[in-house]
Amino acid sequence: MAEELKQVRTNAKRSFTRAEVSLNKALAEPTSLAVTIERRYDGLRTCWKDVQEAHDNYMGKIPEEQQPKEDEWLNELIDRFERMEVKVDETMEASKEKKPMVEQQEQVRLLLEQQQKMLEQQQKMQQNKQEAQQQKTAMPNQLQLERLKLEKFTGDIRKYPSFKERFNLYVVPICAEAQLPFILRSHLEEAIREEVDNVEDNMEELWKRLDAKYGKRSRYVERILDDFSKTTKGGAKNALHLINTVEKAERDLRRIGAEEEMANSTIIALIEKKLPEEMRFDWIKTISSVEDKDSSCKFETLLRFLKQWKVMIEYDEAAIRKEAERKSGSSHFTRDTQKKKLANICWIHQGDGGEHPIWTCRTFKSKPMEEKMEMVTEQKACQACLEIGCQGVEKPEDCRRGFKCPVEGCNKPHNLLLHP
Repeated sequence: MAEELKQVRTNAKRSFTRAEVSLNKALAEPTSLAVTIERRYDGLRTCWKDVQEAHDNYMGKIPEEQQPKEDEWLNELIDRFERMEVKVDETMEASKEKKPMVEQQEQVRLLLEQQQKMLEQQQKMQQNKQEAQQQKTAMPNQLQLERLKLEKFTGDIRKYPSFKERFNLYVVPICAEAQLPFILRSHLEEAIREEVDNVEDNMEELWKRLDAKYGKRSRYVERILDDFSKTTKGGAKNALHLINTVEKAERDLRRIGAEEEMANSTIIALIEKKLPEEMRFDWIKTISSVEDKDSSCKFETLLRFLKQWKVMIEYDEAAIRKEAERKSGSSHFTRDTQKKKLANICWIHQGDGGEHPIWTCRTFKSKPMEEKMEMVTEQKACQACLEIGCQGVEKPEDCRRGFKCPVEGCNKPHNLLLHP
């Protein structure tokens, strides 16, 4: 029996490997559509679920002393699956950022075409003047800069990476090379222009001078540390601000090719210190299960952890806001309304300051998944909305709120807190 289950596990691994290869091809192909990547990623996750199930069945049929060695077989697949998760997230995020950039570049191109037509009309009116030919090359860009009103660089080092990236992305492709130094200077505030006045009209030298002052890694990291130190600890709003600060810092460092600076142990420790107690406790459980705890791996794990919590916090706030709007929209309470109000009282703290919904209860959130499920069953609560008295107790898909899991690729009728 054990040999048969082992063969089933082997076959499941083969299917996983084929799905992994197929997904890698889609990720490597620049023309792959997001829907193609998502479909193949769903296939990989299905194979991964089959692998875990086959492994668990096999482990139940072999002696206990053999199990640690057999678990090493699964650990290798866990690493592969987690790497694919990160790779897919990065690819999908990059595709989201690229689309608005392309649209903005198209808008710039259309504006330039309109300005070019206006310039041609002006040149015809001035064709009898001797200066017309001399102004022909300079005048277009002067008018274009005024009409486009592209954002200028004011000296904020946190905005320098994005300024440089957007200038090279939107301005460089549509302007003559000889005009670029003049255009770059016009995109600098007066004080910044004075700093490069003595630099010759050469783009490489201009960027070199600006990089020397505003693109230094050490100063950039100092500003990031300062931003982290100013964040306030505690509360969902402050937690979201912290997560957004981390994501922005990582994205900006990547723009200047210094993303490894975020893996610095000092920055990681500062982020950990700013985590709310509930998040910090959850993070300790997460990182303690990771075998490779070097700074780079630790930060990647921390970034994924923060993104997951961001989804949970936003979902939680949306649910609370929806409940508040529902209550404020009623001028009086009927019996049904009173029943719903009682259903929202926390099961754990009922009668002891439990005037908060169970889905916001920190005690409930901190419990293991198995214990949460036991409590839901014991209280006869709906697995989707977690309320007592909902018609979704027997069938979660009949939940009166119609809640479904917001985790990408799941969409099952269960609460986010009950997602495996």
